[in-house]
Amino acid sequence: MSTQQTLSVENVALILIDHQVGIIDWVQSIDNRLLKQNTKVMAKTAKALGIPTVLTTSLEQGSNGKLIKGITESFAGHPCLQRQGIVNAWDDPRFVAAVQKTGRRILIMAGVTTDVCLVFPVLSALAAGFTVYVLGDASGSITKMSDDFALERMARAGAVITSTQTTVAELTHNWNGPNGQKVVGVLLKDFLPFHLMRLPILRRLRMIVDFIFNGKRYEAEFRKTPADRA
Repeated sequence: MSTQQTLSVENVALILIDHQVGIIDWVQSIDNRLLKQNTKVMAKTAKALGIPTVLTTSLEQGSNGKLIKGITESFAGHPCLQRQGIVNAWDDPRFVAAVQKTGRRILIMAGVTTDVCLVFPVLSALAAGFTVYVLGDASGSITKMSDDFALERMARAGAVITSTQTTVAELTHNWNGPNGQKVVGVLLKDFLPFHLMRLPILRRLRMIVDFIFNGKRYEAEFRKTPADRA
């Protein structure tokens, strides 16, 4: 059974399951662009913070295809475990070995689809004594009902259901600290612009104008350390 713990760069591993180009566009339980963006932000954050990461695909040589660009651009050359029909990644000894090799007992997990690719390895990891945090907004299913059922099943088994933004914030602890500074670039380049474009046009224009005239000042202030502010 999972118990909540404070996440840190030193105690977590990231597990991304089957975010493949041939599967992810099936997802209807969450806005597809948001799903891809959250996955990209989490992958970039893990890379920036040096968090051990396990990547896996299913039937990659078939219609499921390769991992999405949001992952591969952060983990070029990173090993990816390719399953050939095994539904539960935890049933693949190579996958379990890769997870154990990270040396971490807290797993941040996301997958596509939530109701097939993710739910079973999460349940297996919990049964094996790991603490599991599920990124509900970096995972998705073909229907919202199926997604909700899978998330509820994982939560009842002891998984902590959370979001990408909450997880990134918890890992950094302090935006002005060393880890926060490593993530600033990810937020400014990938997180904020994406959500800005989803705002109503007039509000978006006001924020763009503000950023043009004050952006460098905001960024400089964001990067200050407590000593600089003294």
